[in-house]
Amino acid sequence: MIKAMYLLKEVIGEKQENDVSFSKTPKKKIIADLNEIIDLSLEDYYSTNLS
Repeated sequence: MIKAMYLLKEVIGEKQENDVSFSKTPKKKIIADLNEIIDLSLEDYYSTNLS
């Protein structure tokens, strides 16, 4: 879970630094990538804490 937050922080920081690269990427793609990061981190978190 914490890993997801750091990855999101990194993505948001990159967006703020370089809006040009994000303007070429469709918003749907960015949102899908962020959702994938969150899903994978949640899977990792729950598999670690429930075992």
